[in-house]
This record gives sequence, structure tokens and C-alpha cells, in this order.
Amino acid sequence: MITALFGLLGVIIGGLITFLTSSNLERRRERRDDDRERKRRATELKTAIRLTLEEFVRAAAACQLATEDKKQWWEPPNSVNTDSWTQSRASLAAEVPSGVWISLTNAAFAEERLIQFRAEALAKHETAPSDWQSKFIAEHVLPNLREAAEHLRIEHNRCRD
Repeated sequence: MITALFGLLGVIIGGLITFLTSSNLERRRERRDDDRERKRRATELKTAIRLTLEEFVRAAAACQLATEDKKQWWEPPNSVNTDSWTQSRASLAAEVPSGVWISLTNAAFAEERLIQFRAEALAKHETAPSDWQSKFIAEHVLPNLREAAEHLRIEHNRCRD
């Protein structure tokens, strides 16, 4: 009878040890998976920020070109585009604060307007922006792009921490 009790006690202790070990390993695995997911999301966000920042900076440079004394459109035509914004906006929307998001959407809209201005002008065989286009670019498009670029720089620095 004592042998049976020791056997039963051994089974219970063995089961308890197995359960605790399995639980501990499962928690470690979950933490590891969570860490991987967090790192993946952080990398995705950094990539989205960098590519969108580059795009907005390029568009701001095109604005400078369109509003300087010489007033001319940028070349090549596709060097200013919204490809990065289009691909990255879902990641950015999920991660950046609301104020930053509004700034980014305003800049993207401004960049689209800039591209539209160029297309309209070139369709009319105009080689430079009109005076009203230059004024609109200087007063509306360029400030939106600069503000968004600054927000992206701040968010990028925050991501590195």
C-alpha cells in the first residue's frame, strides 16, 4: 500500500513538474513571439517613415524649383510621386499620433496637387508654373510638405529610442 502511495505521489509530482516546465516554456515562447512582432512592426514603421520622408523632401525640393526666380518644373517627371505614401500610409496610420497623421495626409494631398499642376501645365506646353501656381505652391504646398517632413523626422528619432 505504501508503495502504491509513493507511486501515486511520484506521478503527481512528475505531472506537476511537467506542467510547470511546459507552462514556463510556453510563456517564454509567447514573449519571444511578441518581441519578434514588436521588432517587425518597428522596422516596418521606420521603413515607412524613411521612404515617406524622402518622398516629401523630394517634393519640397521640386516646390523650391517651381517657386524660385527661374520658376521651372522638375525633371524627370516621375521623380516626384506619391508611391511611398501610398504603400506606407496604412503602417503610418496605425502608429503615428493623430496630429502627425493629419499633417501627413495634408502633405500627401499637397504633393498630389503639385503633381497635378505640373501635368496640367505640360499638357498646355507650358514649361514653367504660372504665377498663381507658384504662389499656391509657395504658400500652401511647400509649408505642408515641410511640416510633415519635420513630423516624420521627430517620429523617426522617437522610433530609434
